[in-house]
Amino acid sequence: AEKDREHLSIQSMCLRINAAKAQKKEDENKLRSRLCNWTIGIIALQLVACDAFVICYACFTIFYLRQSISDILISTWIGSNFVEIIGILWVIARSLFPFHDSKRDKKAEKR
Repeated sequence: AEKDREHLSIQSMCLRINAAKAQKKEDENKLRSRLCNWTIGIIALQLVACDAFVICYACFTIFYLRQSISDILISTWIGSNFVEIIGILWVIARSLFPFHDSKRDKKAEKR
């Protein structure tokens, strides 16, 4: 009878540990989802703000200053925005969903 109680106690402890691990993973997934949604929203706002600024700059230069827009400036602006967005998304994807390659931080994954 004593061994049966011990066995049941160990089983219930294992079940609680597994339930806690499952809850932790579920919470992490919810946090990842929330962070992804916020980040995509912020990037979308940044794109809208950047586009609005470029449009205002173009209108000011063309209609007020009566000059042409510098092709180099516009292409640099668009290119830097593209690189920035890809970089931000890469860092977020890399930290939220670590790749299983030689560059991953195995010590950090154990925490």
